[in-house]
Amino acid sequence: MLKRWNATCAAAFAVHVLACGDGALRGVDFAALGMSARNSHVLYAAGNTLASKDIYRSDDGGDTWKATPGKWLDAFERGKQYNHAVTRLAVSPDDPDLVLIATEWGYVFRTDDGGKSWRQVLQVGQLRDYPARGNGYLKFHPLVPGLVFAKGEVSYEGLNFARSTDSGSSWEDAEAGVADECKSGGGADLAFDAVLPQRMYAALGDRGLAVTDDGGRCWAVRGDGTAKGHIVVASPSQSGHVWLAGKHGVFVTEDAGKSFRKLDDWGPLRSWPHVPDEWTTAQGGRLRTASYVERDGAPLLVFGTYDLHAIGVNARTGELVDLGSPLIRRAGAVNDIIFRPDRPGAMLLAPDTTCKGDGAVFRSDDGGRTWQHTTLASERYGSRGPFGRYVEHVIIVSFFRDVTPDDMERIFQEHRVARVEPYVGPRWKILRFDDGRSVSELLREFDALEETDCVLEDHLLSPRDGR
Repeated sequence: MLKRWNATCAAAFAVHVLACGDGALRGVDFAALGMSARNSHVLYAAGNTLASKDIYRSDDGGDTWKATPGKWLDAFERGKQYNHAVTRLAVSPDDPDLVLIATEWGYVFRTDDGGKSWRQVLQVGQLRDYPARGNGYLKFHPLVPGLVFAKGEVSYEGLNFARSTDSGSSWEDAEAGVADECKSGGGADLAFDAVLPQRMYAALGDRGLAVTDDGGRCWAVRGDGTAKGHIVVASPSQSGHVWLAGKHGVFVTEDAGKSFRKLDDWGPLRSWPHVPDEWTTAQGGRLRTASYVERDGAPLLVFGTYDLHAIGVNARTGELVDLGSPLIRRAGAVNDIIFRPDRPGAMLLAPDTTCKGDGAVFRSDDGGRTWQHTTLASERYGSRGPFGRYVEHVIIVSFFRDVTPDDMERIFQEHRVARVEPYVGPRWKILRFDDGRSVSELLREFDALEETDCVLEDHLLSPRDGR
């Protein structure tokens, strides 16, 4: 096998034969993290590969991890041959062995024994891997024992916004009996007030922020319409203090949404090095997740993003902090972030892997200044055999985002690329060659470069020569 099969690449380029690895584990995308509120040393992580979908557990605060022995797919009503990704994970605040997971197809599973066994408990709409598309959440209420909310894709014909009062054993429509004018639909994200158990916040995207003060019996959209966003974060200590974030910027309210002020509009990002062109148009729409952490005595909102890894925003001043540069060649898009309440500045991050990066959860003990690769169990992919020769030698290459256009041009000249064509975004290129090197040789040659991430062979662009 010339390069490892990689779940991230496969999801985006399913029609291609990928050369994304060297046979080592790697290739694991971590979609979700969960921590026990009772014991912050107990953590769970959902890892997805093309071959398996494992739930990992750590009992030492994230230093080491081990796959749980039970397989949730064994409990899947359609059979374990229907392998699909885990995208959400939630740990009971009252029991570190009680865990819920949700899959991209909207199925929810529960374990009561720390992952030794699983049972299917619900199906809602799809919960895929990009919250900006409104694809839902799975969350325990931190102040009300047994209360859980699950939200799926709105287009699903069935239960989209579900509530459980028994830690996920049974479920009901969260807005059954609610008057139409009081419904929120659950929003794209959900947060809970730090003090008032009946108060919750739902991010409605361009509709703004919805607030309920009666546990969901009636929701009301707050603000004057200027504050918009698909991610909501509530202060862990102050009632009514909430941040709403999305493509329009970061907004803050200190009175449960009655008034807002804009904290940041992402404008300074344009001057940062290695910021993709997409951020000049999509901006905060590429946010995937968020968490709150104390760093040097100041509150910091940490956003996981599609292509900038982690961005910090000072929750008081709006100052932006680059937390993702150390991860450029180590991790892909960031899917989940959690913080350690018992250790100021400590947080964990669940990313997709890069083609060359090791699949791992990353941990920071200094507020995101540095990141450590945690230890995870590993497996190996089988060999896919040699590549054949082609009539026209074509490969597709992606470069890490710290590689400049001048760097790319130098590489093209040094490696005798005959023609370069754009592909998907500024970091992907189609490379064509007119010399005698085989595709196998080209894949090995470009894989060896420090600047390249994924290197692909494409059947659609390169017809076989009969061999």
